[in-house]
Amino acid sequence: MNEQPWKVWNSEKCRMTQYTPYTVYKISVRYIKENTIKDFVGMDRGSCLMQAEVAVEHDDEIMMIESESEERLYKREQL
Repeated sequence: MNEQPWKVWNSEKCRMTQYTPYTVYKISVRYIKENTIKDFVGMDRGSCLMQAEVAVEHDDEIMMIESESEERLYKREQL
């Protein structure tokens, strides 16, 4: 779902700033042996899971996904 960018006038700098929305995927993973929860953000679920696999510390073999969501971020560009 692509939305149109929107613009905001910055009166202090006398220029327009454009904000372009985009969606990213976010998962929270619990590592059982370490008893820690880490968040990973990526463009899709697969990239988040790969990050979670790489982040395993001390041969922790079990990890559980605590939550999954899509987050909206805004890219700022000076015009």
